[in-house]
Order: sequence, then C-alpha cells, then structure tokens
Amino acid sequence: MSETTTPPTDSQLDTKQDLQEIRKELYQLRTFEIQNLWQRSIFLVTFIVILLTGYGYLIEKLLFEYDKWDTANGLQLIITHVVCATLSLLGSIFSIIWIMMAKGSKAWYEIHERRIRKIEKELQFPHKYRMRPGAPWNIDDSLFSCEPGSYSVSRINILLGQILLFVWRIACYIHIASIIWVTLVSPHDTSDRDSNLIRLLTIIFSITIICAQHYLPSKLKSIVHSHGIISREEEKAKKKRKKNHSPTNVTSSNAPNPQPSALTMQPQPQNSTSCASSSNAPAPQPSTSTE
Repeated sequence: MSETTTPPTDSQLDTKQDLQEIRKELYQLRTFEIQNLWQRSIFLVTFIVILLTGYGYLIEKLLFEYDKWDTANGLQLIITHVVCATLSLLGSIFSIIWIMMAKGSKAWYEIHERRIRKIEKELQFPHKYRMRPGAPWNIDDSLFSCEPGSYSVSRINILLGQILLFVWRIACYIHIASIIWVTLVSPHDTSDRDSNLIRLLTIIFSITIICAQHYLPSKLKSIVHSHGIISREEEKAKKKRKKNHSPTNVTSSNAPNPQPSALTMQPQPQNSTSCASSSNAPAPQPSTSTE
C-alpha cells in the first residue's frame, strides 16, 4: 500500500517563501559588502597618498641637506623631525582605520554567509546548490604561476593596512629617536635658556607621540565598536539566556506548588438525622472476621 504524504499548509508555504526572500536579500547584502570592500580602502588611499607626498618631500630634504641643516640651524632640523613624526602618527591612525574598516566589512559578509547557510539548511536545498567552499578547475599557490590560488582577497586588504601601520610606526619611532639625539646628545649653538626650553618641549612631544601610538588603537576600537557584531561565545551565551527566559520556562518556574483542595481539607458534612440515629443506635459488636 503506497504511503500518502500530506500537502504543506498555507502557513508552511508562506514561511518557505519568506525564507527564500530573506535568502535573496542576504545574497544582495553579501555582494554589496564584497564590492565596497576595496572602494572603502580607496577612500583612505587618498589621505595616505597626501601624507606620503609631504613625508617624502621632508625625507628628501633630510637626506640630501642634512649636513647643511646640522651645522647651520639645528632648530630647523628638530622641527623637520617633529613634522615627520607627526605625519607618521597621522599615517598610523589612517592605517588603523583601514584595518578596522576591512575587518568590519569581512565580518558582515561572513555574518550574511552564515545566515544564508542556515536558511538553505532550513529549506533543505540540495548540497550542490548550497553556499559552501568550492574548487576551481585548477589551483596553484605558487607566486610565479598564472593559475588561480587559494588566497582571500579580504585578508589581503587587511594585510595591506597592517603593513602600512608597521611602516608608519617604525618611521615615527626613528624620528623620535632622531629628535632626542639632536636635542640632547648633539646640542647646537644656542643660549642656555633656549636650549633648556627646546629640550623640555622635545621631551614632552616625544612622550606624547609614544603614548598616542600605544593608546590610540584601543581608543579608536572603543569609538567605532559595533554592537551588531558579536563573537561566537557571546552568541551562544545570548541564546542560552534567551532559552532560560523563554515564556514556557518562566511560567513553569513561577507556577505555584499544587495545594490540597478545599474538598480534601474540609471534612465531609454529616446529615443531622444520621447523627441523631447514630447516637441512639446500640454500641457496635466486635466483628468476627480477623484482619
């Protein structure tokens, strides 16, 4: 005898259509994040190119005219190093923003991918049509090959920002060391009052730049932190709290203990006539049956 399958109800059909629409929108959002991944970085490239142009001009002056500045005007040499250190600090800030922007975009499109996979599993899509890792016709990770390689474009974008941050920080520390060397180790022909003032300002500036290099990343993280992106551990803890505070658990935990009913607590009423007859009845005789 053949088995009969029950057709899906209207509510099930509506739920399936809603999930398909949500899946379509999630694919569009994922595509949007991938397309704008490099466009956001190009926006920052403009500022970094301006910083590199000014920094390169000052470095050229330092390399080719260092002897003239060192013997003629030591104050101008210090000011040049101060400007270079400031430009390096600004470059570090833009590099940090580059990294955060790339990592945030990567996080969002991975969130969309996870939701798409959940919906495809809920709709019971065939495995070959689901979003999953794929294999090209050929793969070769060699840098001297023209074949496709297993490299993540989004991670390359993040790596570029990290390289820029490393270079800017090294340049900043080099200029701070140069400022300290020129001011304290290699003094120039200036009055004692001017020399002491320059040394004090140099120490204050160097400490400020070093503190900024160390504390600015954490400050920027707190400013641009997104509450919509959470870790897997936070997601599991959130689901656990939601499960514990669900209406079924709340009602079951807050339900009062069953109390005995009033009928069981109160004795059964006796008829007055029966009471009167029982008072006039003779005393009961012992039963012959043994228990």
